[in-house]
Amino acid sequence: MSTFGTVDPAKIALRKVKIVRATIEDSNSAVTVDIKGFKTDIVLNTALNLGDKLVKTELELKIEADSETSFPAICSYNIHFTFHVDNLDELTRLENDALTLSKSLHGTLASISYSTARGMLLDRLQNTVFQDFILPVVSSNNLVKN
Repeated sequence: MSTFGTVDPAKIALRKVKIVRATIEDSNSAVTVDIKGFKTDIVLNTALNLGDKLVKTELELKIEADSETSFPAICSYNIHFTFHVDNLDELTRLENDALTLSKSLHGTLASISYSTARGMLLDRLQNTVFQDFILPVVSSNNLVKN
């Protein structure tokens, strides 16, 4: 079993960020609803294109506001991030007919995607019932399914 190469930040470029879906379902349009907290579901998927040295991460977020109202407020986002990784061939390997990405690169790209999404949501959720929501800090190990 060969070892993976080293992740070099200088060889990673974020090429594209695309919000594929963004919805806020809120039956109560007032921003002043008494929100007690938020429940967050997060899924990160990854796809590889070795020929073009591209990695796409897809971050799916679902946020539910916990409030006194009988109608829940739900926010969901699907955001795609496309990275070019110069040494992607050194950071992948074929195992059991499946392409495996090094845990180090996977964690690095997950962290970049998640942190970028946090900033985007801070901006986009202003003046909504979710204006006080901040995507929680999590370990990239909890995002990556390896």
